[in-house]
Amino acid sequence: MSAGVLNGGLRRLQPLFEPIYELIVERNQLAGFWHADETGWPVYGEPREKHDRERWQLWVFRAKDAVVYVIRPSRATEVPMDHFPDDVIGVLVVDRYSAYKKLANEYEGIIMVFCWAHVRRDFLGASKKYDRELEPWVLSWIGEIGELYRRYESREKKLEESSEEYPGLCLEAKVEVVASEEQRSLQEQVEKMKKRWEEELAELENEQVSSASKRVKGAKAKRNRYRELAHREEKAKVLRSLRRHWCGLTLFLDFPDIPLDNNAGERSLRGGAVGRKNYYGSGAQWSVQLTEYLFSLFATLEACGINVRTWLSHYLDHCARLGGKVPDKEDIKEWMPWNMTEAKHQEMSHPLAMPPPTRETPTIEMKRAANGADAILADMS
Repeated sequence: MSAGVLNGGLRRLQPLFEPIYELIVERNQLAGFWHADETGWPVYGEPREKHDRERWQLWVFRAKDAVVYVIRPSRATEVPMDHFPDDVIGVLVVDRYSAYKKLANEYEGIIMVFCWAHVRRDFLGASKKYDRELEPWVLSWIGEIGELYRRYESREKKLEESSEEYPGLCLEAKVEVVASEEQRSLQEQVEKMKKRWEEELAELENEQVSSASKRVKGAKAKRNRYRELAHREEKAKVLRSLRRHWCGLTLFLDFPDIPLDNNAGERSLRGGAVGRKNYYGSGAQWSVQLTEYLFSLFATLEACGINVRTWLSHYLDHCARLGGKVPDKEDIKEWMPWNMTEAKHQEMSHPLAMPPPTRETPTIEMKRAANGADAILADMS
């Protein structure tokens, strides 16, 4: 089958998924809790003078049951601002990219939560930068972050074990009732880490001020001095970042449903990162739109426990019965996971049932072919 036939078939399918994508976006915008991230995405076939780049950005906004992918020739704040309405209210878990910080400044209803996995990478990067000369200091901080994760998971496990108890209590109140000990242990670890970075940062900044007036003689002494100052500056840079983002890094204390990291958002981009290395992104604007639609649809179905192949087979068969036309919006709403009945959800969650193979009655031509094959094998033997 030629590439033109495949492209033409996919292009005809694109309008069938546009209203599906719009409903997913609407659901996502009302979620109130999101993971967000972005990565590069190649787009070919567009004039360079129009966007001045072939490498676009694949953005993801992941909610509990609705995942939206957006592909734009920009990595600026305008992309998430176009996605979220002006009156949005909710929590956004991200890395420390400046576009998200600007978004929080523009939208008063967004609470920004930062990622401890990125903080951990800062410490590991400091160790690699200076040939592991900072490794003892780095490993001690990695141990502190690991202990933070262990105590967080201990509280989470306690809440899961008692999930059916006290059904009338909110999650924050349930922490005080059934996980007060784990909450206190987690609070102690956070306070310990805060005290440590405050003391270390104050000491480093005081040392840098006092050492600025000192002079050393000799080439070797100067090299050692410069390296010592570089080590101190690298430590201070990591700790200053920790100080700037501390509020967004510790919101999980007051809100138990907030995660420690943005791993869910990063995992959502894993398929796109693999795909751009295998089929090199998108080759046209209509392909960009189809990628947005299908990436969002597949991720949303998986998040809701729906079998993607089963859903696609039923939906495309429904469209075929309508003469290949797009169903109206009210009809499409019934196909969304959050609007399905329990029976339909169960049906869609199972793998597609394939018809059993039929046993064909041998025809005269089939018998002649079989006899011919037997004769050839006899001659070969």
